[in-house]
Amino acid sequence: MTLARGEIGRAFVIRRDSADHPGKFTVHIKRRTGDDTRVESVPVFVCDTIDEARAKLTETDILLRFPPSPDDGPDAVETWM
Repeated sequence: MTLARGEIGRAFVIRRDSADHPGKFTVHIKRRTGDDTRVESVPVFVCDTIDEARAKLTETDILLRFPPSPDDGPDAVETWM
């Protein structure tokens, strides 16, 4: 995983049933730059199942799964770093 300029950390948040993708699981990049942390609104993947979303993450990088943090949003089910 390559960090963007100014980025000090990156994770991926899996969300379920977002307003734009009801009934789907979406994967969003969570960026940390200095004291600011934000979850991107546009998903990098839209999947039918949580297993498909997990597979998308694990086929591209070596990542670990964590419970979502409060700033990941109310529809977050997992965070991957």
